[in-house]
Amino acid sequence: MVIQLGIIGLSADQSAWASMAHVQAIKPGGPLAHQYKLTALATSKPESAKAAAEFHGVPVEKAYSKPEDMASDPDVDMVVVSVKVPMHKQLAMPALHAKKNVFVEWPLGANLAEAEEMAALAKKQGVKTYVCLQARVQPAFVKVKELVASGALGRIISTTVLGIDSSMIYLPEKARYINDPDSAHFNFVLNPPNQP
Repeated sequence: MVIQLGIIGLSADQSAWASMAHVQAIKPGGPLAHQYKLTALATSKPESAKAAAEFHGVPVEKAYSKPEDMASDPDVDMVVVSVKVPMHKQLAMPALHAKKNVFVEWPLGANLAEAEEMAALAKKQGVKTYVCLQARVQPAFVKVKELVASGALGRIISTTVLGIDSSMIYLPEKARYINDPDSAHFNFVLNPPNQP
């Protein structure tokens, strides 16, 4: 059975995350094309939704600007939310209310309360929320997992991970919100309890 996807945040911009991370895998000839099919998309404006539909080969009548409209589409089995974190809950909830599975970029919600609310609604509706954590299949992380699981490092009682990626420093203007401490997306600096 092929799962019919509606992607919220899929624009005509090939450099946008939804285009790079999701569409490449499910487009005809892609590695997941036998499991998933893009049947609808949504952006924040009707004009950009139409342009995205034309660009990605989706019928224009399946180009939405309201998440409720996509959620009510009988040709959408699962909704993918690929937008900034502060919008995750607002855009995912209509799909959950419509009893559709939801796949959301990490994190599920902007905070624990939002994530718990979405998870509770999904459970009540008999559907699931999925959170995209693509880094877990990166070769370095897979190797670390293998080493820890093998016991070769002994009993691990504490870890510290330091990562430096200049792409996070020199972001294009449209992605600079990631480094804004007031943004719900600014999650990669977490302090333990009672620590400054």
